[in-house]
Amino acid sequence: MVRSGITIAVEGIEGTDAAIARGGELGGAGCTVVKVVKPDQDRRLDLPSIGAETIELLAKYKMACLAFDADGTLFFDREIALAAADRNGIAVVGLPRDADNFSL
Repeated sequence: MVRSGITIAVEGIEGTDAAIARGGELGGAGCTVVKVVKPDQDRRLDLPSIGAETIELLAKYKMACLAFDADGTLFFDREIALAAADRNGIAVVGLPRDADNFSL
């Protein structure tokens, strides 16, 4: 999770929801959550996932954006999630895997 180019939170063993909550408390409104595959992650067994519940949690903490690896993230309940993002003013951005050097 980033805000104004500063890393606010990094997901650990606690999982995405806890990392978003921690980052929301530390960074406040306007943060961007970035969900990507870890460099050595076994994509056959473990892929990042997002969905409607993720968007609702971002809305709770007034996050501005969810950016994710479009080529390596499972996106559940996409229509419901995108509708919730629209209602809450959250940008949802799928990044191609070759966008390793993007900046937020």
